[in-house]
Amino acid sequence: DLKQIGFLRETPVRQALDFATPKQRIIDDLLGGRAVAAFADQAPGTWAYHPDLMPRPYDPAQAAALLDEAGLTIGEDDVRARDGEPFTMELWGIEGDALAQPMVETIAAAWNGIGVATTIRYGDAATIWQPMGYQFSDKMTACLYAWTNANDPDDLFYWHSSQIPTSPTASGGNLPAFFYPYKFQRAIDALIEGGLGETDLERRREIYHQLQELLHREVPVIFLYWDLAYAVTIPSLGGFSPTAAAGLLANAEAWYLADPAATPIPAGTPVADSSPAPATGTSD
Repeated sequence: DLKQIGFLRETPVRQALDFATPKQRIIDDLLGGRAVAAFADQAPGTWAYHPDLMPRPYDPAQAAALLDEAGLTIGEDDVRARDGEPFTMELWGIEGDALAQPMVETIAAAWNGIGVATTIRYGDAATIWQPMGYQFSDKMTACLYAWTNANDPDDLFYWHSSQIPTSPTASGGNLPAFFYPYKFQRAIDALIEGGLGETDLERRREIYHQLQELLHREVPVIFLYWDLAYAVTIPSLGGFSPTAAAGLLANAEAWYLADPAATPIPAGTPVADSSPAPATGTSD
């Protein structure tokens, strides 16, 4: 996430950090290609996912141009500053996490490369998320963490003004807005409430598309990637079709066991319900 404080309150600055984050390199080098770069909070394969938006590409030159336009220029120490205030921030990660550590190092190196002085900090989960943790300090900070979506696209917990904690010990998932609400807070509140109050699926879909467009434009957090999950089954299990929203048991009522001696039908061949064929697995 990106705490709403200092230079991080400015949309072009957050967009610059998004351009300066090498998502595809992280996916290729650290995840073995088993992920999809993200741009908002709805996962590919779900009914609310926006099919026309694309993640910002890794473009340090574009990031630098946005920061230049924001008046954050590089000084003799290779750190950007404006009106005498340097652009320094902390990037937090979970201590001892074999995957988080190289990700944090990759991102910090990229941000330092465009003149944003980024210091890496590690801590255990209890330390990071305690009331005295990074999210409640008055420093410009970011933190690498993962989240999991539920079946419904409602995202009130993460973005709505009602979820801004009133104190470090209070509840609420909109932690980046603890010091200052987002400048687009009213707009995102209205979309969230509209999505919750609508029962027509197509109208809800349009609302969540608008919400993803807002998140993509405003970059309240930098969405890195969606994991690709691979499911493996026995050769004789047919009808197995998991989904991103419902998981492995999405259509358990349609599973069947085929004759293990039957000749397998090539993957991707349409099969009528009356003539089921064995399946070896799928991915989502």
